[in-house]
Amino acid sequence: MKRHILPALALCAGMLFNTLPVSASYASADEIAFAVRSQDGRAGNNTVRISPRAAQRGYQLHNSIYLEAERAELTIIGMKLKADTDALTFVPDSLIPANLEVYKDAVNRTTPDGIAFTTNYKPYCLGEISSNGTYRPNCFMFTVNPNADDPVSSDGSLNVLWSKGTGKVTAFLGGKSDAYSCLDFDMALAKNTPAGTYHVDFLSTEDAKEAEYERLTYLVTNDAESPEDLDYHNLVPTLKGLTVIVGALQGELGDVNADGSVNAGDASELLIYAAKAGSSGSASLTDGSDPEQENTVYDLAEITGDNIVDASDAAVILQYAAVNGAGADVSWDDIAPLA
Repeated sequence: MKRHILPALALCAGMLFNTLPVSASYASADEIAFAVRSQDGRAGNNTVRISPRAAQRGYQLHNSIYLEAERAELTIIGMKLKADTDALTFVPDSLIPANLEVYKDAVNRTTPDGIAFTTNYKPYCLGEISSNGTYRPNCFMFTVNPNADDPVSSDGSLNVLWSKGTGKVTAFLGGKSDAYSCLDFDMALAKNTPAGTYHVDFLSTEDAKEAEYERLTYLVTNDAESPEDLDYHNLVPTLKGLTVIVGALQGELGDVNADGSVNAGDASELLIYAAKAGSSGSASLTDGSDPEQENTVYDLAEITGDNIVDASDAAVILQYAAVNGAGADVSWDDIAPLA
C-alpha cells in the first residue's frame, strides 16, 4: 500500500519557520554531517557495489540517511537529494517518514544503550522515549512537493522537510546520533545499467539568500538570531552522499578460481564461502589482501542477479558446468534467466 505523507502538513510549512523557539547551536558544519548509507550487503563507508548481473537484471537499493553529530540541537532539517544519472531513481512507496506508524500492534525494542521501549513507529535518531517506556517520533516530517501524494519531484529529486514537535530535541535515541537512521528510502537501478561509478548527492548552497525559495539541504539550529533567519538555512552541514559502483566483468562469468573454465571446482569454492559467511558473517573469495581483487571475483561469482553470492550461485554453476560438459551449448541466461 502506498505510504502517503500528510498533505495537510505541507500547508503549515511556512508557519513552522516563524514559530519555533531559538536557543543554542552548532558552531560550524564540522560538528554535524548528513550521510547516505546503503543497507545492502556490499556496502560500507557511503559506497555500495552492484554486480554486473544485478545491474543487468535491475536492482533495488535500500538506503538510509544518518545524522553524525555529538549533540542534538536541531530545529529544522531540509534535505534534497538527487542522482547524477537517470538510471537511479527514487522509489516513492519506499519512503518511511519518522512520523508514520508502521506497526499495527506495538512492538518491543531495546536501544543500543540498553533502554527498553514499545513502539508503533519505526524508531529514528531524533525520537524520544517517554517516562512510561513508550516511543514517540515527536516531529513533523513531510515532502516539499506540489504533488503531496508523490515524494519525488518532477526533476527526479527527493525533497524532505523535518521539524521538531513539542519541546526541545536534547539527545539522540540510543546514545549516539547514528544509532538509528533519520530517513529510509529505496532507489531503483535500471535494467542493463552500464558499468561505472554513479552518485546520489545532497543538493546544497552555501549562500542562504541564494537559496531563497528553493529548499535545498540545510539545517536551522536553535540559535537563529531572528525570525527572518528561519526562512533560510543558517548552516549547511557536512554532506556525505552515496557512491554506487556498478562492476564490470573481468574474466569469465562463473570462473571463480580463475583456472580458465567453469566447473565443479568453482561451485565448491562458492559453497565453502557461503558456509563461512553463514556461520561467522565474514568470508572471502580470495586471500583478502586486495579488496579490488575480492570485488572482481565476487562479480564473477554472482550469477543470479541478486547482488549476493551464496549457495544458489554454486548450484547454478554446477548445472551450467554439467550441461556444457555434456556437449550442449548453453548460455548463462539459458540456465539462470534474469527476470
